Amino acid sequence: MAGLNIAKIKQRQDHLTNELQLKNINQWVLYRLLTGTPSKHTRQSSTFSLPVDNSPIYYQNIKVQVQDAAGLMGLALYNQKKFEKLLKQITDKTSATKIAAQLKDWIDKDSLTSYQGMEVTGYIKTQQPMLPRNHAIRSLDELLELPAITPKLFNGSKNKQGLKEFILAGGTMTHNIATTPNVLLTPMLNISAKKSAQIQFLKKTKSWQHIEKITDKIQGNFDTVSFDQSSNYRIILTLPNGKKSRGLFQIIPLKNPPYRIKQWQYPDNDRG
Repeated sequence: MAGLNIAKIKQRQDHLTNELQLKNINQWVLYRLLTGTPSKHTRQSSTFSLPVDNSPIYYQNIKVQVQDAAGLMGLALYNQKKFEKLLKQITDKTSATKIAAQLKDWIDKDSLTSYQGMEVTGYIKTQQPMLPRNHAIRSLDELLELPAITPKLFNGSKNKQGLKEFILAGGTMTHNIATTPNVLLTPMLNISAKKSAQIQFLKKTKSWQHIEKITDKIQGNFDTVSFDQSSNYRIILTLPNGKKSRGLFQIIPLKNPPYRIKQWQYPDNDRG
């Protein structure tokens, strides 16, 4: 028993040591977000350039990925068609239709079952642990309550990003193309795969003016489609041992403290 207790204490110590290390790196990232000037897909100053399009960098042997929220799909104002288009790029068509419909029924306030969706009676009949909230989701983990979503689809794998990497429970009213993952260009901008491929190439070559000319013709998707960063950033940190943290922060320089912690998850590996 003593040996088991010592092992548990050691495990807890390692857990706290890892979390403290990650929080220290998190402060390093927040300082750069607060002091850097936004420039399309980076925050930069005369001494550093921090990518905010989820591109990985390393600091003290820790993998750092910062993502501007304006480059992700927000679910606060749910758009079923956009969400289904995203899903079709990361799973099969049947699953995509079911998941998008089930989320609609989970969020909406009526009791009418959508095509391929599920309302309260369906959850009771299939003995699901949770019933639809009939309100906007509060966290991404809530999506795991949808019968059609599997943990593998949500979390991804070593070689494939999961659904949680492309979406936010909240979101912004603007869209920053420079920080948008390629898989989101078609659903977010409601454009063809050919047009998406063209924008992807132009992003690689940093042909921002050309992208701006193309997107000026895109109407009705956002209040603005631009290269403007939001004040919200997702920060994912990965230790050499694979343990991760995931945080969502709002930068508010004129306040004390100059940022707001909207989400902090550790460890943030597979969920569900």
